[in-house]
Order: sequence, then C-alpha cells, then structure tokens
Amino acid sequence: MGFNFIKRKYIVSFTAYSILGTIFLVFLFITDSILLSFLTRRRDFIFSYYPGLIFKNNPEISKKNIGKYLEEGIMLNGPIKRGAHHDGENDLLIKSQGRKSIWLFGDSWGGGLKINENQNQTLAKTVNYNFSNLRIISSGSWSPLLINIARKNRSEIYNEIPDNIILFLDQTDIGNDYCQYRPYVERGFNNELLKVHRNEYVSQEKNLIWGMRILFDDEKSGIIFAIKKLISILYFNTGHGVPGLTSCYYDDLMAWQLGNIEATNGSLTSEYENYFKSNIYEFINELKTLKPDIKFLLVTHDWAQHNLPINDSRRFKKNISTITSQIAAKTRNVESLHIDNRFYTNYGINEKDIYQYPKDLYSHLKNYEVLAKEIGRYLTKNNLID
Repeated sequence: MGFNFIKRKYIVSFTAYSILGTIFLVFLFITDSILLSFLTRRRDFIFSYYPGLIFKNNPEISKKNIGKYLEEGIMLNGPIKRGAHHDGENDLLIKSQGRKSIWLFGDSWGGGLKINENQNQTLAKTVNYNFSNLRIISSGSWSPLLINIARKNRSEIYNEIPDNIILFLDQTDIGNDYCQYRPYVERGFNNELLKVHRNEYVSQEKNLIWGMRILFDDEKSGIIFAIKKLISILYFNTGHGVPGLTSCYYDDLMAWQLGNIEATNGSLTSEYENYFKSNIYEFINELKTLKPDIKFLLVTHDWAQHNLPINDSRRFKKNISTITSQIAAKTRNVESLHIDNRFYTNYGINEKDIYQYPKDLYSHLKNYEVLAKEIGRYLTKNNLID
C-alpha cells in the first residue's frame, strides 16, 4: 500500500508539473510571438531616413547579400542631392478665386496644420477663401535654415513668389538651427545660403541603428529580440554621444527656453538667439529683394512647459515669441502672432486638452483647428490678404 501511495504521488506530481510546464511553454510561445510582432511592427519607418532603399519589399534581400543591391547614388534622394537635408516634398495646395497667394511654412506643427487643413480647411474657411492659392509646406524638425532651402526650391518648382508668407516657428527651431544644422551649412561667395548637409556623425543614432536591425535581422524569437532592444536602449542612454556633434537632443534643443546660460554642448544660449534672429532676417530679406511688398506673419505657440508650476525644473522660462515680436516691431510688412492658453479659453477648451504633454515632450497639439482659426482671424482682421 505504501508503495502504491508513493507511486501515485509521483504520478500526480509528474502530471501536475507536466500540465504546468505545458501551460508555461504555451504562455512562453504566445508571449514570444507577441513580442516579436510588437518589436517588428514598424519595419518601414527606417525608409524615412534613407528613401533610396527602394528594394524594401524584395524577398531575396537579407543583411548577408544587401551589398550587391547598393548601386551608385542609391542612398541619395532628391532633397539630399540638392542639399535640403530632409524634405518630405508633400505640399498641400488649396486653390480659390482670390487675388493673393499664401504660403505657410512650418515643422511638425506645420504638418499638423497641413493635416487639419486637408481634412477641414479651417484656415481657408476662416479667411473666406480669399486667396488664389494656399500652400502649406512642412516637414518634421524644420527650422529657418531648412525652411529657407525649401522656399527657394518651391519658388523654382512653382515659378512663384507668394504675396503672403505665414512662418510658423516652433520652440525647437532655435536649437535646431544652432545646435543641429549650423555646422553643416554651405554658403556661396556672397554668403547666401546654398545647402544644409546631413550630419554623418550621427550614423549610430539609436532609431536608425534599431531600424536597420528591424529591417534586416529577421529574428525568430521575440524574447531574444527584446533583450537586444534593451541592450540597445541601455547603450544609447549611457551618454556616449558628444552633444552638438553626434547628438542634439532635448536639453540642447531647449537650453534657451529652460533659461540656461550655456547648453550642454558648451555654447552660450545667447548665441542660439543671435543665430536664430539672423536666419529669420535672412529669410525675410531675401524674399523682400524678390518682391518688395511681400507680407510676413510670424506665428509662435506656447508649449505646455511654459505653464508648469514656477518651481518645476522642466518649466520654460523663455519663449521665442519675444524674439519674433521684436523682429516684427523693427521690420516693415512683418507682423507676429503668438498663441497662448487664453485663446483656447475663448473656445471653452481646458488646458489639459490642448497639448499631448507629458507623453510628448515636444508638446504637440491634440487638435490644430484653434491654431488654424486664429491665424486666419489675424490675417483677416489686419487686412494682410486683401
């Protein structure tokens, strides 16, 4: 009887462990599959860095035979060839029966305005379609240097100098111009802006390297892939980069707004401000030479960080609206418009419903209709498009 009891005990234990082991293996398999699917879901985002990879859907290509497909010049798309650094070249055009042409330039916030206008035509409706054409020209991480390159390109393509330019200037623009793009500017004999080259020293940038891994690794295990991603994250967060050379991240971009005297790259933030001003003036003056009566509206917008508690270290102590208002006050046919939370109060919108912050450190808006409407109202009220 004792032997049978012991035998049954081992059988029960073995059965229990087998069931638990099977459940664990099934759970592990499902988890592994989910992780692999999650980590490889954004394979195509790498092509925003190198649009030349036109062979992305070729099933024969792997990281072991990619070289033979890399023909001469394949990694150089149109914007890179003409020294535009990056340019989505996906402008929005709305045509109407008015007399004046309006061009709106901006970075990712300009992209938000473009999406909203494509869906709702808020700006067009607010100015009662009082224009011959409205073009919205934008790309993420643009700033005055790159916008100037884009303007020259579009004037050549469209054979047009606009009557009105709306220049949306984001808080990142001051840092982008000085820290990120300034070392790669190419100028002509008369100091005119010709090109802004790519920074080859950021080839190890985390999103690019991880994107290449997603593209070519063909991992079979989600758990192993997750471990590799963790190692990648840890590596790129150890501060191995050189600010201003291999990287220009948040603290460098926003050093002026944070009220710092120096950025982490050692630059005086007063130099950020001076360079930003000079690039805006360059943009304005070049166009005034081509069309003396052209009108400009410089538009800026608060970020959520401007309204954080006064003792919060993340609070922005400065706003580029002070720069744009000074430029407008000193320059003929240049006006400035700044959008702060008071505008949203008029629409009954609570502050927590304005920005995507803190999830988004760059405080993009949840909705761009108010911004578009206020731009349109300012244009109409001040007779900028009559």
